[in-house]
Amino acid sequence: MKTAVMTDSNSGITQNEARELGIFSLPMPVIIDGETCYEGIDLTQEMFYASLTGGKEVTTSQPSPGEVIGMWDKILKEGYDEIVHIPMSSGLSNSYESAAGLAADYNGRIQVASDLGNAAGIGVRGKGACRQRAVGRRDQRRTGKACI
Repeated sequence: MKTAVMTDSNSGITQNEARELGIFSLPMPVIIDGETCYEGIDLTQEMFYASLTGGKEVTTSQPSPGEVIGMWDKILKEGYDEIVHIPMSSGLSNSYESAAGLAADYNGRIQVASDLGNAAGIGVRGKGACRQRAVGRRDQRRTGKACI
């Protein structure tokens, strides 16, 4: 079984690092003065911090449902049988709840892992999932959810 690991740019894993590790990373939207930018795509950390300190209005948002399922569909079309999705911490965002609801339409092919940790913890879990995938292992809790 071919398993993809997916997280978001809040994980601390850069787009380049994700490509090197074989992890799919969904860019998180950041709104600066009303304009939506995406982490690691058209928004660097330097630009983000310059906006914060430069008096611009900066807010964040979770990815839209269309962005999430669009990436899932793309990954599945690439020949993966299932996806372990590790979104931004459920303690900080509704990304987990949204993804878990969307995953219900995928007949068990999408496992959404809940994480109450911070961004660095999500990155560590993403890398750990990548290592587990390399040895063909996927642990499950009694609930059937992915356990990373």
